[in-house]
Amino acid sequence: MNYNKHIQKELEKWEHSIRLETKWQTKAKSLQEFTNSLLPKSIQDTITDTMEKFISAVMNGSQIITNFSEYDSNSTLSECDFLLTEKFKEYKRTAVVEGGITGAGGLLLGLADLPALLSVQIKFLFEAAAIYGYNTYEESERLFLLYIFQLTYSSREHRIECYNIIRNWTGYKTVDWTKLQMEYRDYLDFAKMLQLVPIIGAPVGMIANGKLMEQLRTTVMNSFRLRKLNANNHNIVAEV
Repeated sequence: MNYNKHIQKELEKWEHSIRLETKWQTKAKSLQEFTNSLLPKSIQDTITDTMEKFISAVMNGSQIITNFSEYDSNSTLSECDFLLTEKFKEYKRTAVVEGGITGAGGLLLGLADLPALLSVQIKFLFEAAAIYGYNTYEESERLFLLYIFQLTYSSREHRIECYNIIRNWTGYKTVDWTKLQMEYRDYLDFAKMLQLVPIIGAPVGMIANGKLMEQLRTTVMNSFRLRKLNANNHNIVAEV
């Protein structure tokens, strides 16, 4: 099968999934209020503040160094997809191990997993941008990564909004930080709260982090595929 036709089928499936509320999210919503009630508000506020400050720091680009010379900017789309798949294995492995270690450590280490996971996710986004030939020293490219991030970890309504921005990307200049961190926190609440529970924390942390990284890989790959094809006037997927 021609690779572009293969990508078209993949993008159509992905676009359809964006419109759906996943089983994971449905279960999370039903139990979210209960699990949140088990933790003091001060701890929940700490989680929220940590996310906002950490992601803001990454947005400034001060702690992310990507070796662009490692990648060929003239690589074909299939070569980029292959390289991303191979690189992803390293990031997923790191996230799974961190989820298991922090989950086994109880409340304090469990809280430490959130910035650790965020670090892996953001670094993977920057690596992915380099693989597909985009320079994240440019602010617009860092903003694009944050919309990929939001598209991955948001409610259905916000996913649709982010997808349409990515599909019609022209260098969007603003990000709603409050919306970003609240959507992310709400998306993760169920998995991360259960990770703080003794005994079950370790396996929950490993499974949850692995699943969250797989979701990010799918969104990253398809977002860059869509952008590359649109740049070549191949508008193969309609707005949601």
